[in-house]
Amino acid sequence: MDPYRTPQELVEGLHARQPRARKELFALLRGPIDRLLTGVLKRYGLHEEMDLVVLHGLHHAETHLRFRPTSAVAGLSWEAFRASLLMHVAKLAVNPHGSAGNGLIGPTLLPASPMVEYETFFRPYARLGSQFFGGDWYAGRSDDDGTVWVFLADVTGHGFYAYLLASALPAIWARCWLLHPGRSPEPAEVLTAMHDLVSDCLPDGIFLECLLARLDPRGKMTFSPAGGARVMVRYGSQSPGMMKLRGSWLGLKAPTCDEQREIQLGAGDEVLLTTDGVFDQLEDHGGAEGIFDRPATRMTSLLVSFREGIERSLANEPQKDDITMVLLRYQDGRGENAGLEDGPITLPFPGGKSSFGRGDVPV
Repeated sequence: MDPYRTPQELVEGLHARQPRARKELFALLRGPIDRLLTGVLKRYGLHEEMDLVVLHGLHHAETHLRFRPTSAVAGLSWEAFRASLLMHVAKLAVNPHGSAGNGLIGPTLLPASPMVEYETFFRPYARLGSQFFGGDWYAGRSDDDGTVWVFLADVTGHGFYAYLLASALPAIWARCWLLHPGRSPEPAEVLTAMHDLVSDCLPDGIFLECLLARLDPRGKMTFSPAGGARVMVRYGSQSPGMMKLRGSWLGLKAPTCDEQREIQLGAGDEVLLTTDGVFDQLEDHGGAEGIFDRPATRMTSLLVSFREGIERSLANEPQKDDITMVLLRYQDGRGENAGLEDGPITLPFPGGKSSFGRGDVPV
């Protein structure tokens, strides 16, 4: 079969998911991206597996093109097309989407809402100069009726190669909502749309572990997991507990509505969403139970309690993975809390020890 005559034809092939389009794109970019990223890693003293970094850079370029209109490259020569993609990847390298300093940032990616207070903690695994970066990403949005959505994602692995793929998530997240015009989808439907978008443009063996939460104005909160997810919940002044959810990683198998779980919140109730780096870091320090058992946990928010536990761990050992936490505190009192007995929340949620085993094993 003849090669594509123009960059626009190649991008049209990517949109149509033609395997030869990826093959020709990678042939065009592999050498230049290898040289570019080798220079970046050398400049910042990063020690990463170069083959993985280049592969993830190529897949990021493919994903970037698949979510752009083909008209964006109309009329470009092959040289200009290649130069524009290299410039895009270079910008990712010198201006990462992470955070400065100690990894603390404000909830700027979450929608303002009178019914929710947010607290966030975002500490990626590695850094470029003064900027942290990694494979975690979070975002949110709100519907016209006030419903709030919060999304957490974790690309397989960590470091620079995971960051390159995570950098494509904002475009994928935005595209998912264009696929459900005029109605509010179920969380699992949104993740299924994301799965369909990424399933054939991720490197072999790389997946997305995600959690999408929807909170409606009456306090009903619905969770859709992709992979293992652990959610901390505190109803009023009760002791906090953990929900263990599980589903299939995005890129492996589409989520289903049967995997969704719901809880009912009342005024002042807290929900803490996390990526698995939180529990990797706390593994040798009592895990979540060690946080729950501390008397100070009753006096502070769940996020502050977990952040302090992570900081105690980091004072004694290196960081193991990207760490992301988002806390939602429900402010509207129209909902009724679940009225659970004081104590840990484990069952009947999937992943409880006497039910389905570990919550971080995909089905």
